[in-house]
Amino acid sequence: MPANLSSGHAFHWLPATEPPWHDTGIDLVAGESVTVLADGRVFLSRPLDIWVGPSFQLWYRIGDRGPVFRGTRATHTFVARQSGRLWLASYFPGEWADASGRLGTPPEDYAKVSGGLSVLALRWARGTDVHSLFRELTKDTRVPGLVLAEAERLDDPVPTPEHWEYLWTLGAGRFTARR
Repeated sequence: MPANLSSGHAFHWLPATEPPWHDTGIDLVAGESVTVLADGRVFLSRPLDIWVGPSFQLWYRIGDRGPVFRGTRATHTFVARQSGRLWLASYFPGEWADASGRLGTPPEDYAKVSGGLSVLALRWARGTDVHSLFRELTKDTRVPGLVLAEAERLDDPVPTPEHWEYLWTLGAGRFTARR
């Protein structure tokens, strides 16, 4: 990948046992594009194989006051709506107290789970056509599965119905009904 396409990145391990929020060290300016690729599991019970993955588990916030949001898969590309520091949250077993991402459950509840998430956040240089870049990357047989997954997600957007707003406590969903 040419160096001029990315303007920063951060790789983080989010242990399930630590409550939100984790500082990425990435400061965003409104309008910048970011891609996040995540892998891992947070286990409520390893013996029973009860777990959640990044599509439910990983939440984002720009700045100290949110609002919180998440993607619908283990990969997510978004455009920053406001300027500020990018923060990551491993949500489960927590619950938000408000849309700013204040934790509504006791932090000690996180000691009851195990596992974690590996997360790569990529900030793209202004003017980078992220969709075309991912489409081009799919031509290389050595491309990791998460990159292919994000290319597929970008190629097959599922628009939110007109006048629809997701409940902020649940985050975005992915409608699959087709006309």
